Amino acid sequence: MDDNFYAAPRAELEPPRSLADRRANKATRGARLAAVLIDGVVLFVLVAITALAGGVGRGVNEGRVSALPGIIVFGVFGLALLIGNIVLLSRFGQTLGKRAMSIAIVRTDGSRCDLWRILVLRIFVVRAVAFVPVVGPMLNLVDMLMIFGDERRCAHDYMADTIVVHL
Repeated sequence: MDDNFYAAPRAELEPPRSLADRRANKATRGARLAAVLIDGVVLFVLVAITALAGGVGRGVNEGRVSALPGIIVFGVFGLALLIGNIVLLSRFGQTLGKRAMSIAIVRTDGSRCDLWRILVLRIFVVRAVAFVPVVGPMLNLVDMLMIFGDERRCAHDYMADTIVVHL
């Protein structure tokens, strides 16, 4: 301990984790699957609320049913979900499901991943390719099945130079 009262305080700092440490801390396949399922359930609940608000399930004999309430509910809740996920992705590299599972998207060097990299390279490209007839669904399947490799990374992880890690 220094006798100098005016000296800057000293702190024991953890050395930065090496790439090997981060690779060892990769999210498990089960955690990634659970995160996707949670995101899917949230989306399903949104669609179910929309369907109920739109009058799905009312009998045809009860007269004309307006879709406007369902569209308004879907718009409001859908926009809230989209904005919430974008904020979570930009700040923490997480969706609601990833946050619930305590996993996050980071660059392979462990640094924070930019929002454009997540939205464009990890999400948009994969979704766009899925619309290509015949080839799209097969490439989408290959993307998902790549999680079973030693690296536990999907094709979109390689495209965006990202990994998913436990926090």
